[in-house]
Amino acid sequence: MSKVKMTYISSRYLGLLFQLASYLILELPLSHLPIAPRSCLRWYIFQAVGFYSLYEPLSAISMLRVYAMYNKSKVVGTFLSALWLTEAFLSVISCIRVLMLMEFDAICYGTIAPGALWLFGAVVTLSQLTTLMMTTAKRSAGVNAVDFRIVGTVLRDGIWMFAVTAAIVASAVPYAFAKQVVRPYIAFTWPISLMSFTTCRLIMNMQRISVDVIEHVDDPALKYIGRSLNSIELPPFLTEGNRDINA
Repeated sequence: MSKVKMTYISSRYLGLLFQLASYLILELPLSHLPIAPRSCLRWYIFQAVGFYSLYEPLSAISMLRVYAMYNKSKVVGTFLSALWLTEAFLSVISCIRVLMLMEFDAICYGTIAPGALWLFGAVVTLSQLTTLMMTTAKRSAGVNAVDFRIVGTVLRDGIWMFAVTAAIVASAVPYAFAKQVVRPYIAFTWPISLMSFTTCRLIMNMQRISVDVIEHVDDPALKYIGRSLNSIELPPFLTEGNRDINA
């Protein structure tokens, strides 16, 4: 089973498991008020782990689609890998910083909005905007009807991915600073569900367009793109024994 298919399965059920576990935590250890700040912090850490367990694979899938669209160029693969690693590092560091500075009230709402939240929002937005611009540049380069369909699908899903990211950042970061309060259902609960759905949507669309191209297109170059979308993995220089799984 390829890493992409494993990502599909894990994203589909991991979000559900985290939401169920979070609900049980709320109904059992956190059901009696007032809640101790240490217990709130543990719950926030748990939800942050769930958030990043879903966001980072989603971001990787988005970038791997662009990597495949550029015919698995080593230069593009290197750039996207560096972008993903930088985004992951900076966003996790900012999250840790936020949790270290967070203060809680009796119902586990954060009572301050640490400045590191802005770093998280900027890093995530810039990363997704970069992949969207790379997809748009490919579309603007001039493609035939079938190639346009491939690029158009990746671009449409790229716009959807950027919209999801923008919605998460816009609802969590400015709201937190405007109200000086961090509400867990805004910061974690609905974003986890949304990211689980989005990851599955991206992978399903990727598989559908790849099968269509492989079965109905004669151009070897476009067939290669179709097979790439159907079997994308990490760039070979980042893995050992990396193999394509052809349709």
